[in-house]
Order: sequence, then structure tokens, then C-alpha cells
Amino acid sequence: MVSRRKAVIWMVVLILGTNVGTFALATGQIPLVRDYVRPQLPGDMAQFDQLYRVMQLIKDRYVDQVSDATLVEGAKTGMVAALKDPPSYYLSPTAMNELLIDTSGTYAGVGVEVYSSNDYIEVIAPIEGTPAEKAGILPKDKIIKVDGKDIVGVSTDEVVNLIRGTPGTKVTLTIFRTGVSEPFDKVITRAQIELKSIYSKLLSDKIGYIRITQFSENSTKPFTDALTTLKGQGMAGLIIDLRNDPGGSLQTCEEIAAQILPSGPIIHQVDRSGNKQTATAPGPGLKIPVVVLINEGSASASEILAGAIQDAGMGALVGTKSYGKGSVQTIFPQPGNTGVKITTARYLTRNEKPVDKIGLTPDYEVKMATPKEGEPIIKLDDPTNPQLAKAIEVMKNLLKLKK
Repeated sequence: MVSRRKAVIWMVVLILGTNVGTFALATGQIPLVRDYVRPQLPGDMAQFDQLYRVMQLIKDRYVDQVSDATLVEGAKTGMVAALKDPPSYYLSPTAMNELLIDTSGTYAGVGVEVYSSNDYIEVIAPIEGTPAEKAGILPKDKIIKVDGKDIVGVSTDEVVNLIRGTPGTKVTLTIFRTGVSEPFDKVITRAQIELKSIYSKLLSDKIGYIRITQFSENSTKPFTDALTTLKGQGMAGLIIDLRNDPGGSLQTCEEIAAQILPSGPIIHQVDRSGNKQTATAPGPGLKIPVVVLINEGSASASEILAGAIQDAGMGALVGTKSYGKGSVQTIFPQPGNTGVKITTARYLTRNEKPVDKIGLTPDYEVKMATPKEGEPIIKLDDPTNPQLAKAIEVMKNLLKLKK
């Protein structure tokens, strides 16, 4: 039998427990979880039990209905964001598609570069040889409708998605052009567009100039072609313009660097276990001076190439300090046309200097000229640009020393 004293104690505990439980339910401190019966999960998997609890709580108690897909999408996004590593992020289907376009260098559309300016989508420039250029689209044109839909105030991504489409189909752009009284329509047939990432020209004094806007998967061949053409024109020195080049394909960077550098390392990659992997240039590379233009927009693959050239003592860096992204990301495709892009290694330059969060310091610091309103930040081979002018000056001095 239970003694009278123990019976009183149990009664008090029962009453207190009931009151606390009632208070908690009334104030929402304890979730009303439906069918929450989970098997005991082993080891690290037990952590997912907590994740499931939060998901179930939202589904049961949140003021609006939320789909499982929305919650799972948010969990994946937050999981990668928890790394607090900006280059690592979850890729939604839209982001995955855009990334593939950026790295592949091709897409289906009309071939026009745009940006958002005061709620308007303004044309930076039609890409050379594309349907947009052939249709007479001009820089600074404002696109105000796509297929009759008003796009003023609509995000650039949404407008780009409206303009892009299957090659051979038509899209109508309504254009507002300064100096023309009324907006007018341009009906343009979409085509497969190849993004041009390499521009080249022979400047005065046989100084070659190659601009790399990004290291896309198809940049190697046009770079090789440009180099061959400049050599054929008697190039005595080469200026490589990597300003505002955000990087891109590491493989492309290595292929281009192998054509420039003498034999030796291009880049060292160090993984989480401290294992080092080195990509090397076979040599002999270019046997002429090289000057590289960099700025705060030069990142990742740009810094790999610029750092290797600086370490090899082939020339000099001109401009402003580079971005400082010394990490290597790998894209892991996931079901549903999504993906995860995470940092899998950090890199060191040819002479094993770290770059991450440090950047490359130019040998000659020259700040970028402030562009006029409506003008592109970087004008290709513009001799009035102080950074390019300094690069030419440095190159001329290097060529004198070589004689």
C-alpha cells in the first residue's frame, strides 16, 4: 500500500504538472504536434529529429498554410548559409540555370546586355553580331514592355527571363529612345547567343591588349586565337585586362595561364585535410613582358592568373587591390535542377602566397577614373583611362629595359 504521506506528494505533483501543462498549451509554449511519432535515430542522424520537429511545428501552428516544398527549400538555403561563406550557397532552379549560362557562355535570347536604372531596364549594349544589334537596338535604349507586358519597376532577372526563350521564336520589345517622341516596337527573333569574353587589339608600339571579361568554359579558344593573331602582328609586350573579371572556370584559367607562364606552378589547391594539389604550366610560355590590369572587381580565377604572372616575374600588376577570393568552389548538382555550390579548397599563388581575404597588391597603384553617367565602367582599350595609360607606360619601360 502507498503510505498517506507518499499519496499526498504524488497528488501535489500531479496537480502542479496538470496546471503547468494547461498553462503551456494555453499560451502556445508547447506545440500541438499531430502524429509526431519518430523512431530513435542513430548518431548524427538524431540531429535531424530536431529539424523535423521545427518543420512539424510550423505546419501545425503557423498562421498560414506552408507547403513542405517551401520549408525544405528554406532549410536547404539556410543550411548552406550557416557556413557563413559567401561563395557557398544553395542554387534554386533559376539560380542553377543562370550559373550554367554564365559558365557555359551561351544562352538563347536576343543578345543584349541590360541593367536596372531607376525602375527602367536600360540597354548597356547589344552584343556584336546578335539579333538585337541587327534589329537596331542601341545603347541607352530603355525597354519598357516585353510582348506587350509593362516591365517598368520589374526586376532585371524577371525581364531577362521574359526576353530569353527558344531559338527561332519571336519577342517584341517596346523601346523608349531619347530624342524619339513616341515609344516603338522591335520584333526580334531569338537565337543562340555566345557570350564574348575575350577582346583583343594591337595598340601602338606593338603592345598587345587582351581583355578577359570572365573565364567561361569557351574562353580558351578565343584567347588562343587572339594571342596567335597578336604574335603574327609582331607583338612585343602584352597587357592583359582583368578588371571587373569575377573569375569563372578554374580549368579555363589554367589553360590560359599555361600559354603565358614559364614552366612551373600555376596554382596550389589545399583541401580540408591539408592535401595540396598543384597545377603546372609546361612552359616555355610567352617570352615577352606582361602587364596585368586588376581592380577590386578582379576575383578568383583573375587573381590566380594575375598572381602567377606577378610571382613568375614576367612583368607587373597595375590598378587597385584585387578582391581577395582565394577559395575554390565546386558545384554539386542536386535533384530538381537545383544545386549546391560550396568551397572545397583554398588556393595559394605560384609562390604559395595566400590570397583569400587579402587580395593582390598591384606593383603600381592607380585608381579607376569615375565614369560619366550612362557610360560603361570600363571602356575597352581606352587610352584616356588612367589605369590603361599607366599600364602602357609601364610596358614601354619594360620594353626599353629588354633592349
